[in-house]
Amino acid sequence: MHMLIGYTEEIKGTIHKYGDDYEIFQKEYDYRNSVSMGLLTIGEVINSKLSDELKEKYSNFNWQRLVRARHEFAHAYFQFDDEYIWSLIHKEVNQLAEYCSYLLTVVD
Repeated sequence: MHMLIGYTEEIKGTIHKYGDDYEIFQKEYDYRNSVSMGLLTIGEVINSKLSDELKEKYSNFNWQRLVRARHEFAHAYFQFDDEYIWSLIHKEVNQLAEYCSYLLTVVD
């Protein structure tokens, strides 16, 4: 969980660095690439490091959405949808950080 929280913080740091502005996000490929790599890594961690049992037991978060995003970033070259990425970094990343923080208090 700490690893996932760390990656969410990196994405939030990138947003802070470039600004929380969709037009800037669209223009700055470094911005898009940075957060996309963070999302890819988060999806990989969820897919390979979290057990299916944990994801099933704590299913209040849509783990699969970020795993699917990872697959899209890894295999759908040059077909990124800016609005989709923007939605992920503003909704899913915050929810993931909150949920992982919660899980740290309840999971042994």
